Amino acid sequence: ITILEKFDPATMERKTDEGDRLEIGEVARVTVRTERPIVVDDFAYIPETGRFILEKEGIPVAGGIIIGKASS
Repeated sequence: ITILEKFDPATMERKTDEGDRLEIGEVARVTVRTERPIVVDDFAYIPETGRFILEKEGIPVAGGIIIGKASS
């Protein structure tokens, strides 16, 4: 996962702090790379399947919506 931008969760204004980690409740625009291709939908096109959850050791640690797709 690469953090592209961070946002203030209350105002959604872009934050200037840089870093490679998000704290609880922080909001960011990220790029997620997978080991193998996966099928995703853009949230604007199909909201029900344009969402995701990331888990670590079976525990949800992040979630979000798909706002763009990149090809390999």
